[in-house]
Amino acid sequence: MIEDYNKRTVLLIMRFSNENSSKKHKQEYAPKIQRLIEKLSSGACKMAFASPGGDEFGFFLRTNTPLRVIRAKLYGTAQDADEALLLSGDSLLALEIGSDFDGQGYSAAWTWLQHHHGKD
Repeated sequence: MIEDYNKRTVLLIMRFSNENSSKKHKQEYAPKIQRLIEKLSSGACKMAFASPGGDEFGFFLRTNTPLRVIRAKLYGTAQDADEALLLSGDSLLALEIGSDFDGQGYSAAWTWLQHHHGKD
């Protein structure tokens, strides 16, 4: 069976939790992660949140790339991956946003989700 991944909205939550994730590592790799997400979504993405120290952050994105492939690209295990952007011990949670989602309060990410989820 061929899986249809077209027009999915995904939330990626990442955490630099490897003991070798120094401040320099975070400053160098967070922008690379954002560029990969922009590439995977053809620019249809928005940062959902970032912790003050930059250890945790999340993105909404529209993509047809399977979540297992996104994980492999982030951890550098995909055949076409240039490098590991997340290290062993770093955390990733990838979720597809379904038709029933809700929230409260204003944020640019919440507005982005309302305007992009389920749109062609």
